[in-house]
Amino acid sequence: MECFFQRVIPKAVAFSFVPFATVLVMVPVSLCITAPAGSYLGMLLGQLMFMLGNSGGIVSLLTLMGLAAGWEFLKIAGVSNVVLSLAYAQFMSVGTDSCILIAATMATFAVWGMPFGASLRVADKDEKTLMLGYSISGVLGGVSEPALYGCGFKYGRCMAIGGAVGGLVAAVGHVTAYTIGMTNVLMVIGFATGGIPNLLWCCVAGGTAFAVSAALSYCFGVVPAKGQATGDGADSPETVASAAEVSA
Repeated sequence: MECFFQRVIPKAVAFSFVPFATVLVMVPVSLCITAPAGSYLGMLLGQLMFMLGNSGGIVSLLTLMGLAAGWEFLKIAGVSNVVLSLAYAQFMSVGTDSCILIAATMATFAVWGMPFGASLRVADKDEKTLMLGYSISGVLGGVSEPALYGCGFKYGRCMAIGGAVGGLVAAVGHVTAYTIGMTNVLMVIGFATGGIPNLLWCCVAGGTAFAVSAALSYCFGVVPAKGQATGDGADSPETVASAAEVSA
C-alpha cells in the first residue's frame, strides 16, 4: 500500500499524506483480517502440536524436534505467543507440559549458542563484540531478542538445527516442565521439581542445543568481515579490469 500511494500521491505532499493514507487503509485491514487470521492460525497450530505431542512414540519425538527447530521463527512471525498461551492453559489445568514449553526452552538455548559460536570466528572486532553481547544478554539477562533479531537472520539454520537436536535429547530423556520460571539460564532450576533425573536431562538437552548451535555457527555460518571482503575483491579480475579501464 505504501508503494501504491507513493506512485499516485504527488511528491509535493507525499511526505505527509503517504503515511497517513497507508495507516488509514492498513489499520482496519490489520484489525479486521490479518490479526484475527493470525490468532486463529496460532490456535490451530497449538492444538495440532498438543495432539501430536500427546500421541507418544516417534510422533511425539518428531513433533518436539520440529517445534524446537521452528520455535524462534514462530516468534519472529508473532505466532508463538498464541501457541504459548495454549501451553500455559494446559499447564494450569494439568500441572505439567512436555511439548511446547520444552521446545521453547531448547530453542532458547540454541538462540544463546548461535551468537556465541559466531563470536569465536568472525573477524570484525565490532561484530565479535556484538555477538558475544547477544549471547551474554540471553544467558544472564534472559533477553533473547537481541540474539534473535541481531544474529538469527544470518545464522537461522544453525539455530534451528541446534534446537532440533536439543529437542531430540529432551524427548529421549522425557523432560517435563513443572513450573514456569525465569527466562535466563536459571530456568533449569524449575525442572528440579520433577526430580534430579529430570533436571539433569534438561541440562544435557539445553547444553546440547547450545553446543550444536554454537558449533554450526562457528563452522558454517561465518560472514566475512567487510575489510576481508574488500581485500579479497581487490585483486579479482573484474576489479583489475575496471581499474585498467579507469586508468585508460
